[in-house]
Amino acid sequence: KWMAFIDADEYLEVRGNDTLRSILAPYDDDDSIGAFAVNWQIHTSGGQLTRPPSARKGFRRCIEDQDPNHSPDVGTENEHIKVIVKPPRVAKPDVHKFELKKGARTVGENGDTVDRLAWRVPITRKKVALHHYATRSREEYVAKMERGNGMGSPKGWDWWDWVEAIPTVECDEMAVLEP
Repeated sequence: KWMAFIDADEYLEVRGNDTLRSILAPYDDDDSIGAFAVNWQIHTSGGQLTRPPSARKGFRRCIEDQDPNHSPDVGTENEHIKVIVKPPRVAKPDVHKFELKKGARTVGENGDTVDRLAWRVPITRKKVALHHYATRSREEYVAKMERGNGMGSPKGWDWWDWVEAIPTVECDEMAVLEP
């Protein structure tokens, strides 16, 4: 019934005693719901220059959630979302938020309608979060820039500098998971 569209540098974390299945179940038979949005939690390099043995255990600094009082035409980094969709309700795919067929909407973890282009405001991650290992180590970021990306507009040092300059907080949620 559902299909997630996330990247290889993103990890879905279900919090508390829920499962992804139990979070999505209330929307299963509701044709007015076509997608479920999950807010990013962006991990930074944490000052690491080389690749650690484990991304989840190695990158424990995340950017802070920024002030949500800004123009609705833009979003802050952690306000970005990715979606889990019901394929029959999709009209057109997109990187962050899919265009849905008439009568369907995207909801967040509280059942709220997500009506912005690629962002969900306010950010919530009480039930589920999408950890985005955006920069990783400096060594890995250089390799990422060299290989480019599927969108035709690879991120450069300006983006690295931007993300690395945002105040960070400790974020160990993914590091404690085994394996």
